[in-house]
Order: sequence, then C-alpha cells, then structure tokens
Amino acid sequence: MTDSQIVAAVLTFGVSLLLWVLNWMADSATITLAAVMNKITVGLWEKLHLGLGGPTLRMANRHQHLIRGIKARMVSPALEILGMEMPRLAKRAARESGSKLMVHIGDTEKRYDPTVIRRLLPLLEKGDILTHYFTANPGGVLDGNGRLVPEAWEAEKTGVWFDTAHGQANFSFDIGRRIIDQGLLPHCISTDLTVPGRIRTVHSMTEMMTRFLGLGFTLEQVVTMCTTNPAKAIGVDERLGSLAVGRQADISMLRIEEGEWTVRDVLGASLRVTKAVMPALTLKRGEVFAPEWGPRPWGWEPDPGPSGAAGYKSCC
Repeated sequence: MTDSQIVAAVLTFGVSLLLWVLNWMADSATITLAAVMNKITVGLWEKLHLGLGGPTLRMANRHQHLIRGIKARMVSPALEILGMEMPRLAKRAARESGSKLMVHIGDTEKRYDPTVIRRLLPLLEKGDILTHYFTANPGGVLDGNGRLVPEAWEAEKTGVWFDTAHGQANFSFDIGRRIIDQGLLPHCISTDLTVPGRIRTVHSMTEMMTRFLGLGFTLEQVVTMCTTNPAKAIGVDERLGSLAVGRQADISMLRIEEGEWTVRDVLGASLRVTKAVMPALTLKRGEVFAPEWGPRPWGWEPDPGPSGAAGYKSCC
C-alpha cells in the first residue's frame, strides 16, 4: 500500500474498530492513516453515539490529528428509522468535532425514497464530501430521467467534494458516463477497498486509475484525482498529496502498460481499456518497497480483453 493510495481511499472505521487500528499502528513508520469515522449504520443506537459527549465525539476530539471527518451512510435500515435526522446528526457531530462531513449515498437495500438526495445535498457545506456518486442504487445524483438533480449543481458551486468510491455495490460505468457527459466531473477517485472487494470488484487503486483512463480522463487528471485533490479534501495537503518542498517525501512509482484488457463495474458491465496502470515501486519515509503479488492469480493486470465493449471517448 502506498501513501497516495491511503490518501485517495480515506479509511472509515467505527469507534471500536478505530481503537484497535490505533493500537496496531502505534509504532508503524510505514503507514500514514487518515480516518473518517463511519457512523449511522443501524439507527436509534447511533443517536446515543452522536449525542453530546457520546463515544463518537469523544473519539474524534481525542484523535484530532488522525480523524478527518464523520461519515454517514444513507442506507437502510438507518434511513427507515431516522430519515433525514441521520445526516443532520452526523453533520452536528462533524461540526462539533471540527471535522468534515462525509456522506455515503446509494441505498443498497433499495428500500428508501430515492429522492432523498434532493433533501440531503442542501445540508452539505463547503469542504464536505459526497461519496459513491457513481452509484446505480436508489438515492444517487441522477433523477428518474437520467438527469442530474439541480441540487447536485448547487453542491458543486458550494464547494462540496465529489468522490467516486468504487466499493462492492456502488460504481456503474453507465451512471458515471451520464454524469460525466453532463459535466459534473469527480474530484476524487477512491477504492472503498475491503477484503472481498479486492477479490471481486475493486482489485486495487491502480486498477481504479486504469478504469478512469478508460472512461476518457487523461493521466494527469487521474493522478490529480488520486493524490492532490483527496489530500485537500481531508485537509492534509500541507504535508501530503504532492511532491514539493516541505511535503512528506512519499513516492509511488507507477508504470503504464499498453495492451488489451477488460475492466468491469459492480453490475458486471465491461469496458475495454488499452492502457493499464501498474505499481512499480514505493518510497515511504526513506524505505523502499517493491509491490507484492497483485490481487489476481496473474498479478496486477486487469482481466484479459478485448471484451467487445467500445472504449469511451475523452470526456474533458
């Protein structure tokens, strides 16, 4: 894992898991962690955690150097129980802890009103983060006619960060293409990586970069969305996210391979790509790391192609 990957994929933890991670990382010199506490998952119990003096605020205040925000998941059953009180509680906790609000959209249970996005987006303020905005699940930024809801444009004008965050269930090439074609481009690319996701859908941060090259973004745009922008979004750009005087000298060396591959979204839709990003070397605090074997049996390369799917033209 490289530092740029950690910045790009803001890690999310609950209170109990975060305590374990803090202890595990206490003596680590090779990992830089920026965490967003993942709250609002089950409903009424979370009201106790987010209340004044609750575990969430105590943890956020105790580890301000590490915790960069509070994350709310706009999914059932929490939405069914709390409705819009859920993101309001998370926003209150974020503001009281002096951190960012990150909101996960896309109801994987498909049980709540999909127009909730139009009530959610006006709650977000400059610097807050909307994640999974390429989701095909209910509650995304497109209306029933495939058009961006007006509130999405207002959020962009406000200064909300738009993060793609692939994950196991919230990334669609078709939705992404519709959003891109209407001009609302992502600020950040991230993985939302889990152990099952590494095997089934996400695979790696470099494969996320490959997918966005296939969607028509330039390499410069892709690198910016994986480094500089995420560092700014979580407020650590004074030391991470770019190679500059005074910044932490963590370097990811990548190589671009040319060939024929197929990448797939969470719905199984395929996209043919002719360039793939591969890890070559990582320098972390003066120590050199060679990449381990990749997530697939054959290493880091995507699935072999061609898939028969036409590549998208440049979007911007």
